[in-house]
Amino acid sequence: MNIPRLLLDYVKTYPCIPADKCNDIISSLQNDWQKHTFYSHMEKNKYNFDNDLSISHQATKFDEYIHEQVFNALKKYVKVDIALPSLPGWDGFTDVRFNKYDESTEMHWHADRVQQMFDGERKGIPTLSVVGLLNDDFDGGEFIMFEDEKITLKQGDILIFPSTFMYPHKVTQITKGVRYSFVSWVW
Repeated sequence: MNIPRLLLDYVKTYPCIPADKCNDIISSLQNDWQKHTFYSHMEKNKYNFDNDLSISHQATKFDEYIHEQVFNALKKYVKVDIALPSLPGWDGFTDVRFNKYDESTEMHWHADRVQQMFDGERKGIPTLSVVGLLNDDFDGGEFIMFEDEKITLKQGDILIFPSTFMYPHKVTQITKGVRYSFVSWVW
């Protein structure tokens, strides 16, 4: 696919979390995983499963540290790479959700429109998506955007990109090992 260079200019990766911290975070996660579901707009009022991808909202002793790293990456994204004095309308970002991809699991094509997370106390829709990779000792599990654009992530990297229909993405099937990551959204 011929992607306009401008779209890729808004996809940025930052090395933020040292390997030992990533390993500690993975170790601290208990077996508090639940099957991932998402709302299907194609099939009204129906929730679908994503090939047994597991998620956890479990609080860890590293939450404050992760939030600090996400905030630092967001500051670089906005001020250095996008060259804005601030992000207009930026009210904050969500707590992280941990994702665990066992062998044979994947995240199908989608664009981030997670409005159900922002219809309670928080109002709005996400502006930016944040993905952090906690390990890279697995096979498969590539982060793909725009049909065939592979975004290379290493352990400890944080990826930031706009949360719109113009940034479709997926994680390919894990063929060996387990992939641990986290996500958050800026609103």
